[in-house]
Amino acid sequence: MRDNLKAMIKFFVPRIVQVKNNENNNPRKATEQDDLVEKAISWWKNDEYTKVQKFKNLRWLGLTFFRIPYYETVKGIYFKPAIDLVKIVKKMQKDKIIPSLDKNSKIFESGCNVGRNLYYLQKAFNCEVVGIDISQQAIDIAKNKIWKNREKYEFHIGNVLTTDFFDQFTDNYFDLVFTRWHLIHIPLSAEKKKYVESLKRISKILVLLEPVRQNCNEVELYQDGRYTLSWDDWVSEYNLKEYKSNLLTKRKDNTKAFYFLS
Repeated sequence: MRDNLKAMIKFFVPRIVQVKNNENNNPRKATEQDDLVEKAISWWKNDEYTKVQKFKNLRWLGLTFFRIPYYETVKGIYFKPAIDLVKIVKKMQKDKIIPSLDKNSKIFESGCNVGRNLYYLQKAFNCEVVGIDISQQAIDIAKNKIWKNREKYEFHIGNVLTTDFFDQFTDNYFDLVFTRWHLIHIPLSAEKKKYVESLKRISKILVLLEPVRQNCNEVELYQDGRYTLSWDDWVSEYNLKEYKSNLLTKRKDNTKAFYFLS
């Protein structure tokens, strides 16, 4: 009965519907000839996702009346609530995987963009946070807008595959290091594995929140090869353990949690 009511509302009430980009629906597998890393880095360094025209349709009575073009903004697409992440961290603490976090703790996120994940973790635990991202625009927005009136934070710009940024930190320096839908966009390579090892070294615990596709271990390319999805086997490739919880099994985006305890 409820489903029928929803269907009637959708049919009779005018609404704006986002239209998926056709190219994103037609991925191609990467080949040895593709310059994967360089294109993948360029996509995020130059904020190319903000230059892709998207569309929303006005629909009424099952018909599309007109199409509205638009572009994403860095802040608009990436500064969204991260309460779900806080719940996962608290559940992993309850299961004695992540240590207790407080005002003296240090959390680091690699591929932080505008720092929305760190923003909500700091609100929850009042801890010091550090982030790094390759996008100059994202870090500028983080420093000058989102985090302008906050304390105990640092943001840095760098290519995580080539930077010496991690060398400054002693072993187990951070109480928690994590990524969220970050490593999925970096093609599998020796540099990527070395990078993950650096994250392991500087953390007491490393947690990766990355999407998984069953029985898939390949690289897919979109947007002329610039947008990359690297479907790695996180357990076997990086010597990680999977953390299982109903908080993750209920998700529709196929995000799974993997961790490494130092």
